[in-house]
Amino acid sequence: MTMAVAQKDEAAAQLKWAAALNVESGLYLLIGALALALRLFSLGDAPLSLAEAREALAAWRFVSASAIAPVQPTSAALHTLTSLSFLLFGASEFWARFLSALAGTAVAFAPMIFRREMGRGAALMACALSAISPVMLAASRAADGTTLAALSLLIVIAAIRRADRAPLLAGIGLGLGLASGPRFVSAAAASLLGLTMVVLNQPQIARSIREGIPTFRSQFWKMLAAAAVTFALFSTAGLLNPAGLSAAGAALPRWLAGWMLGGAARAPWLAPQMIFAYEPLLAVMGAGGLYVAFLSEYWHALIERVRQIFSARDPALEDTFAGRGAASLIWREAASAMGAMAVGAMAFAILYPGREAGDAVWVVVPLAMLAGKALAETFSGEWLEGERDTVISQAGALFVMVVFVYFNLAAYARGATTILNAPPDLNLYLALAVTALGVVVTILFAAGWSAQSAVRGAAIALGLATTIGTLGAGLALTQWRTGNPGELWTPTATQRDIRLMVSEIRHTSLRATGKAEDVEIAVVSSSPTDVRDGLLGWELRDFTRARYVDSLAGAANSPVVITTDGVSDPALGAAYVGDRFPAQSRPLQADVTARSFVNWWLHRNWPAEFSRAFDLWVRADIHALAANAVK
Repeated sequence: MTMAVAQKDEAAAQLKWAAALNVESGLYLLIGALALALRLFSLGDAPLSLAEAREALAAWRFVSASAIAPVQPTSAALHTLTSLSFLLFGASEFWARFLSALAGTAVAFAPMIFRREMGRGAALMACALSAISPVMLAASRAADGTTLAALSLLIVIAAIRRADRAPLLAGIGLGLGLASGPRFVSAAAASLLGLTMVVLNQPQIARSIREGIPTFRSQFWKMLAAAAVTFALFSTAGLLNPAGLSAAGAALPRWLAGWMLGGAARAPWLAPQMIFAYEPLLAVMGAGGLYVAFLSEYWHALIERVRQIFSARDPALEDTFAGRGAASLIWREAASAMGAMAVGAMAFAILYPGREAGDAVWVVVPLAMLAGKALAETFSGEWLEGERDTVISQAGALFVMVVFVYFNLAAYARGATTILNAPPDLNLYLALAVTALGVVVTILFAAGWSAQSAVRGAAIALGLATTIGTLGAGLALTQWRTGNPGELWTPTATQRDIRLMVSEIRHTSLRATGKAEDVEIAVVSSSPTDVRDGLLGWELRDFTRARYVDSLAGAANSPVVITTDGVSDPALGAAYVGDRFPAQSRPLQADVTARSFVNWWLHRNWPAEFSRAFDLWVRADIHALAANAVK
């Protein structure tokens, strides 16, 4: 009888475990679908940036066997994969970014590599946070090789963590990474600096690394062979483009040259700005994880003393306070490792002069794992009787306060007031006062019930509010506000007006020649090679009769002329009708005030100027022909 009962219990446990796995697998599938949808939706709507255009143009010229001298890509691996996409589906903004989007979707599942240390729930939560991360989303929708470099490094890490060290898989990841360009070097450098921080924080990890070195040495040549084959294939497009080896070989020199940048470098606080502006959810929840990792130990003794005082005065409170700290010390070891990795990656992003916005990805990956761990631990464990009602009440009150704060900050940013003759900063004072009230309410809930319930209520309210803010920031950055120079992703933003200019040229060509891309175009610039190999070269790639010249004399009597140096009235031997199309814009240097800062933080409004514009000139007789055709 006893054996039968035991077998029955074992069978029930197995069924429960299988059901849990099925639910977990289903949730991972939903996260993957969400990540892919966010990365592919309207992927080709925004024009390419200058860096993206150069990468896409290199691939297009290789596929089309263009007579124009090829552009050396920054990422040889991305060049190979993009060339394959263009060969199969045609050249477009969508297919230029498609491989980056797929790689970015895979990178969103990076926490699964550390699922054993994090726990199932924490890894699942971290993957969900990575899927909606605006920084990860923007990197996935940019054709610059960032996500490909991140994926390569994650393949190496996943292979090393396997029991057999998987030399072939590690070699494939290393070869792909070396062919991915200087961003892989940045990813590796940020990871090594983060690992150094982890070892300094937890010396026992160094012993684990030393124990794995003999196994690594025994499989080194297998890994090296796999890396060499992968590197050759991805650098040379399957040996079809031997020149790709020079592009891949230039990765390290380019990265080292980044240390020599002076005034051309982006601001050292770029990565912290990216986290603050675009990642409110990770910033808030990650801050909780950092508290547990580095600060809770110092406060724990004081909290225990306070609990003893309360317990001595009122024994009825002993059960309430015992063992229910706001930050459990059980998971500090895991939190400190992830926190140290995030701190190390942030240090690299600040110290490296050649930094780019994509370097924030190296910070977001460990920060998402830390935030996922914090959320999972906050809601794990037993709940006190009636605690859910208390938590829901607190969360509801705090969420209303957060909404109130947001609308008052938005009103303050726009200079609006709802009260006649009110002080101009009234909305700011109200927002600060309600924020302070929210802190007081949380403290009162902690004192009246338990610190754990207060943390849970605050986590629900702030988590919901910051999730909405994170989704809004991601969609605005990648879809709603593309071309806004107030965004941080690129130093210069490409304007959609360039699409209007190309559309006008196609319309003119169709009316004048009967074909949309057959009109003769002369592009006049003091640096014709730079223009031909940049954004305008990509936009005019299908116009086979486009010429790039360095003076107006080379464009005499051309039906369509594009000038890039602000020519007000070209002397071309005929009358021309012209219009200006802004191509790129950049933010201006301006004094930062409290109002302007809040306005930028909420709406990305910042003074800007057009850094480049193209003037389109159509010969008068061709313009009249097109105009009459429309009539």
